[in-house]
Amino acid sequence: MKKNGNSHFSSNNSVRFLSLKGSILFIAISLTSLIIVLAPLVFHGVKAANYALVSYQQVKNLVSDSQAKNWSAGVKTAANLQVNLKKLDLEISRLGLITKLPKLNQALKISRQFLAVADSLTGSYLETFKIFAKVEELGAVIDPLDLLENKEALKLISANNAGLTLAQNNVDQAKKRFAEINTNEFSGLFSKYLFLAHAQLGQILTITDLAIPALPELVDFLGFNGAKHYLLIFENNMELRPTGGFIGSYGIITIESGEVKKIFTDDVYNLDKLSAGKMKELAPLPMQKYNNQKYWYLRDANWSANWPDSAKKITEFFHKERINANLSDQPLDGVIAITPDFIANLLAVIGPIKSQGLTFSAKNFALDLEKFVEFDFSQYGVAYSERKEIIGDLADILIARMENIPTGDLVKLWLAVKKNIDQKQILVYMFDDKLQKYFSDRQWSGEVKATAGDYLMIVDSNLASLKTDSVMERSIKQTLKINNAGDLIAQLEITYQHNGQFLTDLITRYRTYAKVYVPEGSWFERGWIKAGDKETALDMSKDLEYGNEFGKSYAAYFLVIEPGHSKTIILEYKLPATLKNQSEKGQYSLTVQKQPGTSGHKLEIDLNFSRDIAAYKSDNFPSRFDGQSISWKTDLSVDREYIIKF
Repeated sequence: MKKNGNSHFSSNNSVRFLSLKGSILFIAISLTSLIIVLAPLVFHGVKAANYALVSYQQVKNLVSDSQAKNWSAGVKTAANLQVNLKKLDLEISRLGLITKLPKLNQALKISRQFLAVADSLTGSYLETFKIFAKVEELGAVIDPLDLLENKEALKLISANNAGLTLAQNNVDQAKKRFAEINTNEFSGLFSKYLFLAHAQLGQILTITDLAIPALPELVDFLGFNGAKHYLLIFENNMELRPTGGFIGSYGIITIESGEVKKIFTDDVYNLDKLSAGKMKELAPLPMQKYNNQKYWYLRDANWSANWPDSAKKITEFFHKERINANLSDQPLDGVIAITPDFIANLLAVIGPIKSQGLTFSAKNFALDLEKFVEFDFSQYGVAYSERKEIIGDLADILIARMENIPTGDLVKLWLAVKKNIDQKQILVYMFDDKLQKYFSDRQWSGEVKATAGDYLMIVDSNLASLKTDSVMERSIKQTLKINNAGDLIAQLEITYQHNGQFLTDLITRYRTYAKVYVPEGSWFERGWIKAGDKETALDMSKDLEYGNEFGKSYAAYFLVIEPGHSKTIILEYKLPATLKNQSEKGQYSLTVQKQPGTSGHKLEIDLNFSRDIAAYKSDNFPSRFDGQSISWKTDLSVDREYIIKF
């Protein structure tokens, strides 16, 4: 028995792509605090306070224009707001000696940073409103609440590439300026306003950054030019594989004219078993060696750490296995992978959902679903072959709930989606080159990044250890030093902590086949394993496998950790001469890439050089910085990048 469902996107759902009312309110928060600060400061202070009041009114007008869908008036209001924001910033710069007062100086500095971001963001809305006004002149009605249901308007919007490019450039500038704001400097009388404005601004930037570039691609992606069929891959990250997790289920979602017309889901074994004895491609060697599996099937097709390669293999096996099952060919336009973490984050916004008499909430979604499909299904009168139909039921309920989500929760929903994109709990691969470039440019497609500098990615594959990743904790420490010959020597420590205990058919000893990707040309010199007080040296020629792929070098190892125990593998390697040369010329950079599906390992970066650091750039502040050395303690919930200049 298969699962089918019919549903559609509501007009409210399109607010995700352009929420205008909430998108401008943060400016008002900043302006309110500025009025309080500036009014007593005489002349330039009075002028600045006046511009702040005028700008505040223009923000309200801009909200009114967007609510009334008066895009021509919105263009004028946004343009005037930009002018007044610049005048306000100029008057603040003329306040003179009074700005030297420490607390006031800090508040004004941060407020000016907010104004710079507001100026860029307002410019983005100005360009967007220009497009809306132009499209309405051509006879199409623009209503953001109904945008996904208006093919004509979407096509006209997508044709305005120049305007959308300008809008995106403004968003990019706003993001850059926003990243330069140091929240550690928020203190004193005005800190409450600063934190409030900063939080609101961050949300608006996130939503706008999703909305503006998405507009030209919606026509094709949402099936306005013909139905689109996407292969859904449900990856269980309680059993890690290179691009997220073991493929337990799959599905087909059909979208046409902005509506979900059909959803089909099935247990991957229902397809795989019909290819037994017919699929003769040998499984990757680690699967043969550590998983006792000779042949390769759809359930293990996501073996490549580079999602586009895994997506192509998934598609290849999907078509082959349908032929083996005597099923008609299924046209596909792309492959989308999701993990239970994504569903849990949606439930955190829309609330618990019920199926088969069970309530699924954000807190324990993955575990509760696993318990049902592996252990409890028979208690509910469900046959083994049909136990994963609950996934289709839950998908129907999720879509129906999202169709009717209150407008006020749409921002939260968008932020949940963006979080899962950044954390690689959603991966997308499109067969249309234009759409794939769109997703690739925004790093939604799970590619191994091409980098000119230092690089690190650790990819674990759970082989024959059930769902034990649900109780595993990892810590990564990367230390860089310069040896006497001036070479860059990296020491990598990866600690695996098993926090579980044996649980029949669910938790066992952890068995991971892992690859450590580093810059091509790196040379692994020595390594050892620490288990408690015991250290065991690695035989570098026998205990590790080596190779090159994706423009990287890698070392691979197999490790077993018993419940309640931990092990640390330590690898020391010399970086290639090209990176030594870059460092000598004044720059070092490091990209640490997150494995899709992982929850966010602890991450410590410790960089030590032989000369003073002139500047650094990262997305969080260092825990230590003392001239020639710098360290960070953070997590690998998203990709991390560090740039050092000498």
